[in-house]
Amino acid sequence: MEFGKLKHRITVQKYVETQDDSNPEYLIRGWIDHCTLWSDVQDLSTRDSIQAQSIGSSLQARAVVRFSSVSATITSDMRVVFAGVYYQINGQPKRDLFNRKTYITIELSEGLKEWNQ
Repeated sequence: MEFGKLKHRITVQKYVETQDDSNPEYLIRGWIDHCTLWSDVQDLSTRDSIQAQSIGSSLQARAVVRFSSVSATITSDMRVVFAGVYYQINGQPKRDLFNRKTYITIELSEGLKEWNQ
């Protein structure tokens, strides 16, 4: 893949809990932006979608991003926002088999209903 094909902007968010400054007993919970990256987001083909469903996965798309110190910190407990839709990260992001320091593939599945309301 060429870097010029990374034409989509995705935002990776992480869930945080912090104490309220005015009331230390009160926890503030919510999603904050972790990073924004250029990516190539591809919906799954019909064949891949059927194959994913046969093993009980709700996989919908893949996002390929350039490897960096920031993208290397993405984990499966984060979520991705692309084109106004929230996606769960399905498993740990995978590095390119041929050159482990070039690309990372993030498998995306349907986000929770409350995320997309």
